[in-house]
Amino acid sequence: MDIDKELLEKVADYFTIVHHTPGRIRLRASAALKAEFGGGAGNVETILEAIKNIPIIKNIKLNLLIGSVVVEYDAKQFNPSLWESWLRKEHLDEVMSLFSGAIEK
Repeated sequence: MDIDKELLEKVADYFTIVHHTPGRIRLRASAALKAEFGGGAGNVETILEAIKNIPIIKNIKLNLLIGSVVVEYDAKQFNPSLWESWLRKEHLDEVMSLFSGAIEK
């Protein structure tokens, strides 16, 4: 999965922050996400598996029942404030660079 600006913007369209502490963030998925990916758990899980391969991401827990995702990440490599910026569609080049750089290592 290539991480580009378009993908980052699309993710930002579908998620809002519920709770965030450095190294752990809970996101709520919008109902539009289900429509975009057909609502199949397999589709969402495929995407999450690809994201888990980014070394900055330590773990992802999906709760399909309530539509939330908990992401555990390395706060030393990915500044916690970038999550808020990303979901506001700000500093996307920096987010993309960090994710891409982590994959290449």
